[in-house]
Amino acid sequence: MKVDNRYLKFFLDTGAKLSYLSESVTRNYVTSGQEKDFYPGIGEFQTECFEIPTLFEGSEFVVKYGNLPPLLQMTLTMSGVDGIVGFDFFNHFQVVLSLENNRISFKAN
Repeated sequence: MKVDNRYLKFFLDTGAKLSYLSESVTRNYVTSGQEKDFYPGIGEFQTECFEIPTLFEGSEFVVKYGNLPPLLQMTLTMSGVDGIVGFDFFNHFQVVLSLENNRISFKAN
């Protein structure tokens, strides 16, 4: 997906109420408030949130991004991924998962 005029790699997390990007990206935006989230093994944490335009397959939509706690951010970075996109993705795209064909497809709403 394209964020802040850069193409970034994301994990798609079907259970994430928030999406996440590193502070190096979100610091360029004004906060839209704070939210609590939860991650197994880490527990509950609070994060600043940022509403950032995001482009995917020619469709632009606004995603509410937070910042992960440092340990989780480091794990994400070590995976070669720039962020996690969660629930906001499903508000803007229909997602079809075909286990039989090992495929996932998307269609803008």
